[in-house]
Formats: sequence, C-alpha cells, structure tokens
Amino acid sequence: MRSRRSPILLIIFLIAFALIAYHHRYGLVARVRALMNIKPPANVRTVLEAGQRLPLVQLTSLGGQRLSVTPQPGHALYLNVFTTWCPECQKETPALEELRNATKAMPLDIVGIDQDEEIATVSQFVQNYGLTYPVLIDGGDVTRSLMGVAYIPTSFIVDSRGTVRTRITGAITLAQMEQAVNMVLHGKKIAVQ
Repeated sequence: MRSRRSPILLIIFLIAFALIAYHHRYGLVARVRALMNIKPPANVRTVLEAGQRLPLVQLTSLGGQRLSVTPQPGHALYLNVFTTWCPECQKETPALEELRNATKAMPLDIVGIDQDEEIATVSQFVQNYGLTYPVLIDGGDVTRSLMGVAYIPTSFIVDSRGTVRTRITGAITLAQMEQAVNMVLHGKKIAVQ
C-alpha cells in the first residue's frame, strides 16, 4: 500500500519549483518590494533608480553593431527593457509604438532593450509589431548588472543630462507613458499612476 504523502509531497515540490522559476524569470521578490515600497537591505546590490546617472551602457543593434545608449543633447530618453516572450511586454509594446508616433515632434527618443535573445527572434518581434523606434539587444547581462533589472518590463526615463528621472516596473498604459514623459520634459516630479 502506497503512502498518500508521496503525491502530496510531489505537488508541494512542483509548486515550490514553479514559484522559484517564476521568481527567476519575473523577479517576483522585486515586484513585491516595489508594490509594498520596501527598500532592499543595505548589503544588497542597489538598482538604478530615479536621481542616479545612467551608466555607460553598450548594447548590440539588430544589425550587429555595438552602440552606446545615451540621451541626445536636448532630448529625454525612454528606455524600455523587455523580452519577446513576456506577456506584459507584448501587451505594452503597441503602446510604446503609439507613444513614439504621438511624440515625434517632441525632444524624446525611445529605445527598446531586449534581455539576451537572438537577433533573429528580436527582429521578428520588431517586424510583427511594426516598431519604428530602435531596439537593441543586451547580450552581456548589462540590464541586470548595471541597471538592476530583475523584472520585465522595466522602463527608465532619462533627462537630457543623463539623470534617471523615473524607473517604472511593470507594463503601463499609453496615458501613463505620456504623463511621465510630459513631466520629465517639463522638469516636474514624477508620479506614475
């Protein structure tokens, strides 16, 4: 006679494994901390936050060239870190393209940064969504190590001096994007709702 504990232990193990895998892929702990406004302990690596300078970030273009990501003189920079398989990223991408179209006359540049996928995969994603803003690939763990991105999508709005004005974790709407961009362009404090 088999014990009833075996299936229960297996189920508990599978649930624990699924939670660990989810945390690894989506940064569950970082998301809970952000939602509860909890700062990580002092001995934990800090993340790139509002008020800090954007570090020198070099990424790969879809054409294979290494490019530096910095704001152009007089322009703000909207950086969106994503992956093609992420459901929230897929939901947010059309709004980013709409933002690009709505802000063409404004001093704003939008750049997508894919976290470590193949050029062919990202190129297909760009084509499927009809993206007109540049998309670069982080093949060297730059977004995790220099920018502290553990949850995707994560976006940063950087002012023309290279200072991060806001960090946005999770997908947001076009209206929220426009609100944040307008506040940065007009030098106001950011509060994305």
